[in-house]
Amino acid sequence: MAHLPRRAKSANDWTETDLEAYNIHLRAEDAATFFGTTELPQSPIGQEVLDVEDAHDIKNDDSANLVKYIGGAMRGEEPAVLPFVPTLLTDTGYPKDGQLVAQRNDFPFFVCGEWRHARTGATLFDPGETTTLLVVQNDHRFGAHDGEDDFDDSDSEDSDSGYLNDRDPNPQLVAAVIAAFHCRNLSRELSGRRAVEPKVMPGLVMAGTLPTFFKIPITAPLLDAVHEGTYPAEPTIVSMHIPDLPNPDRWREGMKPLENRRHILRCLEAFRGFVQDYTD
Repeated sequence: MAHLPRRAKSANDWTETDLEAYNIHLRAEDAATFFGTTELPQSPIGQEVLDVEDAHDIKNDDSANLVKYIGGAMRGEEPAVLPFVPTLLTDTGYPKDGQLVAQRNDFPFFVCGEWRHARTGATLFDPGETTTLLVVQNDHRFGAHDGEDDFDDSDSEDSDSGYLNDRDPNPQLVAAVIAAFHCRNLSRELSGRRAVEPKVMPGLVMAGTLPTFFKIPITAPLLDAVHEGTYPAEPTIVSMHIPDLPNPDRWREGMKPLENRRHILRCLEAFRGFVQDYTD
């Protein structure tokens, strides 16, 4: 809304009010609408991950490690929380042709004429092309992540809370995607490369091991509005999809139950196609 206050604040301090202040709206979609198909593709992941619930019963080391991380991440165990997303994305074939998955990125975020921070759980990026392909934000309201307090870091005079907080992660993801897109384009311009044209960027929010999928349009008017602290005339509609789990009563267990694991992995495979389309 045009009358809402807009101020320079880190991406991790964004709330629903900040989305409204920049005319950004989240729209939930079913799988067919979001992924563009009524038949989700099969995951290319190892068969044991699809068929065996307990890591101790899995013979393949890579598959066993992923399933261990699934269990540990759902319980908020620090050694599992940190590597879970990079391992999941790698094992499901997201990085290609020299692309990398990095943990805990910190992007400069230019908002309301001032520089702040945008900290993410993980990103998929192409170092050769200097482009960010996927941004992942963790839902820190989910589980107890002991030991992550070291990353709480106030970086502005208005008491930005830094890396971790208990806010809704969806606005944080949107802000981080805006920051990542702008930051990578600045890097490309400084190296003499053509800036990437505004387009729809993919994003994920992970609540333990349960993902929510996002398609976030990045447009020139939106970038200008955030940079200048103004209200854009045209709305930005962010599409999002929460998987329709076969066993919804066990949603807090994320990918632990096999039937839910298989469905989530099929959603990830369908989303991988969108991420790859974005990179081409």
